[in-house]
Amino acid sequence: MLTIIIPVYNGTKYLLETIESVFSQPCNDYRIILVDDGSFDESGILIDNIILQNPERNIIACHQKNAGVSVARNHGICLVSTDYLAFLDADDLLCKNAYDNTVHELLTLKKYDMLQFSYAETDSLIKKCKPYRVADGPIRPEQVKEQSIRFSSYIYKKSVLRDISFPKEVKYAEDLVFKFLVCSNSTTVFSLNRFWFLYRNNSLSAMHNKENFLNHAETLISAWQFCKDMCNNEDDKRHCNNIIFLTTVEYMELSCKNRVPQEKINELFCIPSVKNCFENYDSLWKDYRERYEEYARNPDRYYKEMVRRGIVLRLFNKLNTIPMFHNLYIKNKFKCSVSELNLR
Repeated sequence: MLTIIIPVYNGTKYLLETIESVFSQPCNDYRIILVDDGSFDESGILIDNIILQNPERNIIACHQKNAGVSVARNHGICLVSTDYLAFLDADDLLCKNAYDNTVHELLTLKKYDMLQFSYAETDSLIKKCKPYRVADGPIRPEQVKEQSIRFSSYIYKKSVLRDISFPKEVKYAEDLVFKFLVCSNSTTVFSLNRFWFLYRNNSLSAMHNKENFLNHAETLISAWQFCKDMCNNEDDKRHCNNIIFLTTVEYMELSCKNRVPQEKINELFCIPSVKNCFENYDSLWKDYRERYEEYARNPDRYYKEMVRRGIVLRLFNKLNTIPMFHNLYIKNKFKCSVSELNLR
């Protein structure tokens, strides 16, 4: 059996649609845990009504004082009694036929610590989407760490979590930290090129807002620093350093594209983890900085040259790391139809 944990905070707008996407799965060997994180709308009442109206369904509800999504997910994990669990946000959807007999049989084998799936990012109306596909077959946990696949696109074995939980100290990208730490505990991962869930993204405009742009960078860097502090493995620590360095570089790229003032960009280098990281990558940074200073005077030309010459991608190749935000280098347009991909 699979347990699906759904944290809910003021989720009345989409929750029924989310629950229905789970109910419609071909395999019904699952349990749903709904965690109401102190909603001040009618989410708590809606959750209780869902249980009353569906007595044949295996659903657990719990209500807590508002403590944040990390605490809500951790609460859900504590209630899991099945071998495997997955996470779904209250505005996302399981894809059509995501949980079928094929997936169920893989879970029954209890062979894999994680299952990885393709997923699609969609708009609020679930009309257009951008698919993110993964390859079929077994992969190494180290490869999972290097992929920017969302944490909800995985099924996790409960025993692998051990003492791992979502860090409430991390205010953003806590899911990234969770996935990274679970990967460090995992030995067997199987990847399936089939769509698991639809991620409803309502934050793209906020991401490109000049006021929020560097705040986003700082919080993401803080998350990777937390990962580094939690790691016992030197290779993992080195990987986190690579990501901190490259995340800073990427945000410099995107900041220029969005005409963020240079003095705001310089604030990134006041972050202790960034400062220390760049000292370790001194020679690599000098090579990059020459190009950066040359093009920073002209944002339009700078951005075009960076993309054309692939300067940033060369940096990633040198460090053998995949860009975390490579999709932001391309205009975020939803080009595929959800119905065309048969995701609903």
